Amino acid sequence: MGRLHFLGSSLLGAVGSAMVPISALLLFSTVDYGAFSVPYLIFAFGWSMTLSAVCDTWARGRGQDLEHHEWNGYSGALLTGAGIAAVVTLGVAVVVLGNWSNAVAAAFGVGANIYRLGARFFHSASKGPQAVLASDLAGIVVFVFTVAAALIFHLGALTGVLAGWALASIASSMLFLPRLRRGSGLIAWVRHRRGRIVPLLAESLLMDAGSIGAPLAMAPFLGTGNFGAYRSISSVAMPIQLTLDPIRPNISQLPPAVLLSRKVLFGVLGVAALMAMACFAVLGLVLPQLHFVAGALATLAHYAVACTAYVAVGFLGHFYYIVSRGILAHGSLVKGRAVQTAMHILLPFSGLFLNGLDGAVWGFVAANAAAALVWPAFLLRQHGRVPNRAVGA
Repeated sequence: MGRLHFLGSSLLGAVGSAMVPISALLLFSTVDYGAFSVPYLIFAFGWSMTLSAVCDTWARGRGQDLEHHEWNGYSGALLTGAGIAAVVTLGVAVVVLGNWSNAVAAAFGVGANIYRLGARFFHSASKGPQAVLASDLAGIVVFVFTVAAALIFHLGALTGVLAGWALASIASSMLFLPRLRRGSGLIAWVRHRRGRIVPLLAESLLMDAGSIGAPLAMAPFLGTGNFGAYRSISSVAMPIQLTLDPIRPNISQLPPAVLLSRKVLFGVLGVAALMAMACFAVLGLVLPQLHFVAGALATLAHYAVACTAYVAVGFLGHFYYIVSRGILAHGSLVKGRAVQTAMHILLPFSGLFLNGLDGAVWGFVAANAAAALVWPAFLLRQHGRVPNRAVGA
């Protein structure tokens, strides 16, 4: 039964994380995708900050914190951070999206989804995968029905996806209601855990400078259409997130001897190879035969080889990044991220100025290839060669 719960949680969690960006990829023009990318990048930044300040801080401190009711402080900090992200999104989205209804939907989508993911992290790690099944399923059902209704009544794909994102995230979050107490907000949380938060937050800010700040800085040079095309390349990382993000809380609880074993390394390399082959089969062989394909999907077909390489190196890098967040020394974590961020800024911008959109895309792939080696290198430096007995762990 435990394995079934784990499998169900992984599958539903993957679908819940992927349904918004995949729907955008399938339904949007490159212009709409470019506009949608701005609030979605704000979500990515807010979730990154939440992982550092709340989720990973809590996971690294389990057994050290003396609180008997961990959810009280955790949920208060989580709700505060999600609310801040929603307000920021509203201010930006009303300009980018052009109307208040879509901007409000984007704000609720960002804020409620950050809260949902943070609550899911806590309950999955502390109570097991069965604790998040109902929430994941509720979000998927609400999203599907909302988007379908919007398309049937001709409200537009952008409106439908944003409304579905907001309502699905709210529905999922309702199953993880916060327990607010005096002094349970984000300020109190940070005050008591500053030592663990600061290094994680510093690393996340470096990461976001490369993965979020750099693309936004490139937008004026690319224009809305090309920016949407450029950002669509990153959407092929969705299979990576489908596989790894739902089990991230479980990975964080495993010992280094297991995570750094040869058995795990060969498994990661094997999965990366399979994903890359599947990516090329779809983008390079199937999509070009479908003459009705347009918009963001057509962009992916054009860059099939680049996307394939990105998926292969991205899976390797993302897995060992998750491992590093749990066991790597704080100083090494920040140094590794500084190297990775430099690659994510230098190579795409160099490609952009040398060869426009094509150069930016290949610069992005090259940056991920170089960065994928950073985390294994720092992990080996800290832990050394893993004993053979770890293989059977």
